[in-house]
Amino acid sequence: MKKLSTIQKRNNLNSVYVDETVGAGGGHHDYVVVNNDTHNALLEVKFQCGARNEPNSCYGVLDGDLLEIVRDRLKTFQAGKYATRENSVAPRTSTSRGITLIKLHNSMTTI
Repeated sequence: MKKLSTIQKRNNLNSVYVDETVGAGGGHHDYVVVNNDTHNALLEVKFQCGARNEPNSCYGVLDGDLLEIVRDRLKTFQAGKYATRENSVAPRTSTSRGITLIKLHNSMTTI
């Protein structure tokens, strides 16, 4: 597993690691989030590996699934006592752009 260089550079609570095995489509499909203090794995993410209807494909999470989770978290924080300008803008910008790109990609593929 290789530790990823992440966007957050200070006060990182966790580290993200990738299994460098290249799977279907040339991408990585397995990630682990590890707590920096306890070194416990907090989350394992297994992405879809292969086309949906291929016999040797492995079902997994899609990029859009993670974006939807982040978008929901930001929206609920904005509705609660942690409302900030950044939280109010983010669901309409970065996560929405990612979701738009995924929708565009889906409309161009026949998988």
